[in-house]
Amino acid sequence: MEEGLFMEVQSHLRHGSEQLDHDIAENVELISFSSVYPSVLGVLESLAPGEVSLEENPETLTQLAGSVFLSLAESHPDFDQLRYIDETGQEIVRVNVDDGIISLAPQDELQQKMDRYYFHETMRLNPGDAYVSTLDLNEELGAVEVPHLPTIRFAAPVFDLVDKSRRGIVVVNLNATSLLHGVSEAHVGESYLVDQDGNYLLNPDHNKTFSNQLGTGFNYFFDHPEAVKELQGQISAQVHDEEDRELRSSSKIFYNPSDPEKYWILIYVVGEDELFAPVNYLLFLAGLITASAVLIVVLLSFFLARSITGPLLSLISSSRQIAAGNYDQKIETKRKDEIGKLADSFNVMAGNVKKAYGEVSQEKDKIQTLLESIGDGVVAIDRSWNIILWNQGASELTGYTAKEVKGKPFREIVKFVRERDRKESINFIEHAMVTGETGYLENHTVLVKKDGNEIPVGDSAAPIRDPKGKIVGAIVVFRDVSKQRESQRLKSDFAYASHQLRTPVSKALWNVENALDQEDRPEIKESIKLAYNSLESTAKLVSKLVAVSEIDQGTKVSKPKKIKIGDLVEGITKKVKAQAKEQGVHLSVESTPVTVNTDPSLLETAIFEVLENAITYSREGGNVTLKISESSKGALIEIEDSGLGIPEKEQALIFTKFFRGSNIDTTETVGAGLGLFMASEYVKLLGGKLWFDSKENKGTTFSILIPFDSSD
Repeated sequence: MEEGLFMEVQSHLRHGSEQLDHDIAENVELISFSSVYPSVLGVLESLAPGEVSLEENPETLTQLAGSVFLSLAESHPDFDQLRYIDETGQEIVRVNVDDGIISLAPQDELQQKMDRYYFHETMRLNPGDAYVSTLDLNEELGAVEVPHLPTIRFAAPVFDLVDKSRRGIVVVNLNATSLLHGVSEAHVGESYLVDQDGNYLLNPDHNKTFSNQLGTGFNYFFDHPEAVKELQGQISAQVHDEEDRELRSSSKIFYNPSDPEKYWILIYVVGEDELFAPVNYLLFLAGLITASAVLIVVLLSFFLARSITGPLLSLISSSRQIAAGNYDQKIETKRKDEIGKLADSFNVMAGNVKKAYGEVSQEKDKIQTLLESIGDGVVAIDRSWNIILWNQGASELTGYTAKEVKGKPFREIVKFVRERDRKESINFIEHAMVTGETGYLENHTVLVKKDGNEIPVGDSAAPIRDPKGKIVGAIVVFRDVSKQRESQRLKSDFAYASHQLRTPVSKALWNVENALDQEDRPEIKESIKLAYNSLESTAKLVSKLVAVSEIDQGTKVSKPKKIKIGDLVEGITKKVKAQAKEQGVHLSVESTPVTVNTDPSLLETAIFEVLENAITYSREGGNVTLKISESSKGALIEIEDSGLGIPEKEQALIFTKFFRGSNIDTTETVGAGLGLFMASEYVKLLGGKLWFDSKENKGTTFSILIPFDSSD
């Protein structure tokens, strides 16, 4: 009878294993993702800044996938998790089932699964293959989940139909608790389930289960080393262990259709007391059949569920295509169930997205056109001061193109500098980003352009806020204020000139009025003379103002011809001799013959203004010496006086318009502060140089260098 029972158990084991293998092979077509389902992912590289993106708006994908996964979880209570994981190992959608409560995992709880074995195993599969994991304890965030949850994972790769590249996997986690319970309770005796390495997956002693994963070291092959030989090259084996007085029946179960080398070993152990009891034997056989049936049912349930995940993958693919800018996507379906309704809703959504995108694009184009039409420079920066927007006005003012500056630090490109101390002027931007209020650029600030030239600028900076009111950057607006500054300068010059004209005119009017009141001819004559002198000063001032205006407008040009410097100076000294005599100043000339090719009118005016200035500000009894010599670079004219000198702190201003030293009495000394300005500008027009050396209360020496040929 023992031999007959052995043969009957062996027959049942073989039949169960063959039936399980047959069911897996028969349903392998159901897991051919690449042949049944379209592309999951679209090409995202073509997205332009500001367009709709599922990476930036994961809600669309979550809602589409989540609704189907939730429905699938409700109809399969043994499913623990349903997930879509992209090619980087990142969970995109996950449905959790905890104590019967089904929920969609929020975005911030989605995990990275790149290091999990089932991800790598599935990503290596070819189109049409599926992966079934071994039975192990579920892990979360790199650690075994507590309480322990036995899990089998069913997964399949997802391929892009366009470039055939792998785009991720779909995974269903099966809670194997019921399966193990059925294996252990469906028969008389003890049941064991081990992996191909002998690690316990099921053991009557729960402390020995999942020994490899928990590191306890328990192993079936260690406990029964003879079992290795029993199953070597065999699918099933049946041994009567006389020493332990028990019957061990074992059978290999090949659970992974994509890897025929992967299997479990189902083992039933029956003591001799039960072995020879026909009733117990029948129960033993029923348990084996029940366990095999449970495994088959689980696998078939997964494969049938594939008919639901297919439409979901189609929805995912179409969503990705919309994200890539293809807004004509539409899902064709004749289904009338929840999946069909979901497809109809998707088609409506796609139409609305296409319409909304068109409207957004039109508004974007309008804003861009307006931005580029603004003459002022407009630059937007983020919190890190990196440039995120740059209009055409900014390019024209700075010399940099938008392509050159996008993403670069603002302060490396746009350099605002205060004229008074040459320090960077960015306080107005910091004010806007810190306080949230508009900040204004300081007066007398210049912009250093790409070519090194500088232009005066002005305007402001305002904060950029996100929808929650948080400051995320700033808009900086700046414009060229050269014309405005020139207008202000002209107004200032005009006011000063008017003031200078008023004094001699008032004196002339007063003297004329005084002459009219006089009866004595000598007194009348003296008043008329004073009036004449005042009007003569006015005429000179007007003449100088006209010359300054020509300099400012750039209309004064040099007309060179050959002249002898000595002859030119002789005529100049005749004009100022009377003034020198009247002021008691001794004027002398030391001349060396020098001939140059230059504009005689401009040079005469320059020398005259410097010489007259030296006489005017010399003390009575002082000396003024004019020297002419030849240098290697041209004619050198030096005018030395023993007058008041120029205060050191004011020497930098000596060649500016309307400047008069603080150490002179402007009420007694006639002048408008234009002579040295004119001399400096005329010498520049001649290609020469004008400089001086001065010590207060000791005198000043002005030097004029004129090149031999000013036409070069």
